[in-house]
Amino acid sequence: MTHSRAFLLLIYLLLTANYCLCKDRHNIRMALEPFQLNQIRLLPSPFKHAQTLDAEWLLSLEPDRLLHRFHKNAGLPPKADNYGGWETERGGGRGLGHYMSACAMMWASTGEQKFKERTDYVIDELKRCQDVKGTGYIGSVEDSIWMQVGEGEIYSTGFDLNGAIVPWFILHKLFAGLYDVHVYTGNEKAKSVLIHLSDWAYNQFKGLDDEQWQKILACEHGGMLEVLVNVYSITGDMKYLEMSHWFDHQQFLSPLSHQIDSLAGLHANTQIPKVVGVERRHLLTNNEKDKITSHFFWETVIENHTYCIGGNGDGEHFGPKGILSSRLSDRTAETCNTYNMLKLTKMLLLETGDTKYSDYYEKALYNHILASQNPETGMTTYYLPLVAGSKRGYSSAFDTFTCCVGTGFENHARYGEAIYFKDKKNNIFVNLYIPSVLTWQEKGITLKQEGNYERDGNIRITVTPSKSEKFSMLLRIPYWTTEKTEIKVNGKKMNTLLVPGTNFKITREWKKGDVIEINFDMPVYTEPTPDNPNRMAIKYGPWVLAGKLGNKRIDPMKDIPVLITDNKPVSEWIRRISLDSLLFKTQNIGEPSDIVLAPFYTLYNERYIVYFDVFDSTGWERRKQEYQNYLREQEVLKQQTVDFIQLGEMEPEREHSLKGSNTAVGEFIGRKFRLSWNDGWFTFDMKVTDQTPLQLIMTCCGNDGESCSFDIYIDDKLLRSVTMRLQKSEDLYDMKIDIPFESTSNKDKVKISFKSHKERMIGRIFGVRLIKKM
Repeated sequence: MTHSRAFLLLIYLLLTANYCLCKDRHNIRMALEPFQLNQIRLLPSPFKHAQTLDAEWLLSLEPDRLLHRFHKNAGLPPKADNYGGWETERGGGRGLGHYMSACAMMWASTGEQKFKERTDYVIDELKRCQDVKGTGYIGSVEDSIWMQVGEGEIYSTGFDLNGAIVPWFILHKLFAGLYDVHVYTGNEKAKSVLIHLSDWAYNQFKGLDDEQWQKILACEHGGMLEVLVNVYSITGDMKYLEMSHWFDHQQFLSPLSHQIDSLAGLHANTQIPKVVGVERRHLLTNNEKDKITSHFFWETVIENHTYCIGGNGDGEHFGPKGILSSRLSDRTAETCNTYNMLKLTKMLLLETGDTKYSDYYEKALYNHILASQNPETGMTTYYLPLVAGSKRGYSSAFDTFTCCVGTGFENHARYGEAIYFKDKKNNIFVNLYIPSVLTWQEKGITLKQEGNYERDGNIRITVTPSKSEKFSMLLRIPYWTTEKTEIKVNGKKMNTLLVPGTNFKITREWKKGDVIEINFDMPVYTEPTPDNPNRMAIKYGPWVLAGKLGNKRIDPMKDIPVLITDNKPVSEWIRRISLDSLLFKTQNIGEPSDIVLAPFYTLYNERYIVYFDVFDSTGWERRKQEYQNYLREQEVLKQQTVDFIQLGEMEPEREHSLKGSNTAVGEFIGRKFRLSWNDGWFTFDMKVTDQTPLQLIMTCCGNDGESCSFDIYIDDKLLRSVTMRLQKSEDLYDMKIDIPFESTSNKDKVKISFKSHKERMIGRIFGVRLIKKM
């Protein structure tokens, strides 16, 4: 009897395990299925060039330096010094997970054995750390932090958890790296390390209640929801699926599930990974609430918060719904945001097959991700500035290691993942027009895609089946093209009407050497901001065209033109300079002069203008003086500024080493602020110059009154006692305070402190600027 029961139990467990493992494949009928990354190889193109530079960078890095904190935290002697930048800060350690993911994907994308050797070595070292510790935990965050949180001792000043900078965000990168190494390279040891790490998390935090979790989730936690769903997908263990719900941040997700856009003022890349995880869970469980949340979020971001290059966010934050024209700065479009939006977009495309996802994917990949890399050095951007006259800044190879360096490692290793898809009937969908070879071993089919899409819109696809076979090819017809686009098969034109924004299906018996030729009509057209039809970008096919401004110092009156189009169609006021180049020029409409434009991604080492202000002749004469005065004032302020900190935003506060007690951040009329209460304080460092006296300008709120009373110190010496007074309106205003020259002489930086008076508050401070006193 005992043996019979044991046998029945064994059969039950096997059947249950098999069912769980099949859930990843069968819970939702997907419209499309991906090819494996190792089935696609890039051919010469700007994307292949970017991939090559990224590969060189990855191989120049030393895994032992990225493992420094992991060895140290496990009680093992580090084998090499740590890297610089964020790796040396309290939030260090995220770089290793990105590196693991990038090397795993690069191995799949290129077949270069060195990348697999790197991932195998890192996994062996992490396994050694895990064995030494004996708890299942490995990581760069100190064990004491996790012990405090697990015991319910939870506190935060806004961007930390118990004094550690975004620890769950950092741990998420390790989870993701382990998962990617397992999935892309087949390393079973990576899976084992990942499962043991997940079990540690379960045991450490299973005693926390929902209220405690919501308090934890106020601190950025990356894609923990997604990675726990991924662990469930490779194990079938429901425990990990249940753990993913620990990371359901209700304050953010609940409005979305009710189709409410509450994104204004939120840190963008804190939110996007949450929705990536929600959509991933939907695909495995068919949870309707998750589906509503992820689909609504995508629509909201694309329609109300996305720039012409496919990026979003200014100063890392979402702005008011539909407001973009006034949110152009040198801190627009954090690259991590677009990295995560592409992950979400790919899942939605696989789920639905809707070409709107393909069109966005192309826009963001071609105009943001490709543009985020310096094509000479391979270094990557944090932001892609979109304010007129701006210029990109790039990372260094070994001393930056921001989050966007990490996602930059991955971005250029994964270009092949969305070029081709297949469906349940074994039809092939050509999604992106990037020169490449698809080898579908199971079906004995090879596709070779060639052409100069960016220059002339021509694509040539050679189909090589091992034997003649009937199937369908679906070719994406982008939204931006016209009915003039032509498709030929073996030289014979297809006479069916082509509809932009759809797929064109060709069903036939394909033979070795069959050739599809596509000649896309590549129009020049405009894309206005949603809130201001007279501020617009100019595009050519999928490419954003930017005005070339060179490298000299910009005079906004002379160097940044407005366009006086008098409502004429774009075809009448811009032309291509030559068929051999991708340079365009405006025709007799620029004020004060016309301008040459080129694809945005190519302007990696000079100043540019992306959004143009457009007027008719009458309107320009009416607004000319006002417009020029505004530009002049902004330029003067820029030249006077020595340093500026936007309070309430994570990266500016991190860069300025902000610390504080009894302090919090908030948002008012689209701008972040910081305040303090009950003897609260905050301090931060700012750059100074000892060449001239300085003035401190702090931006305050008009309806903060006498309850807001505090002192301002420079290097612990009192600068001014401030008691706020109610203004005539609640609008923001600037308070200016002269700084004694002796406070900054012979110094390159100072510590600025705000300290509240007894039983008083530090009112809402939106930003602090130091300027040269004129």
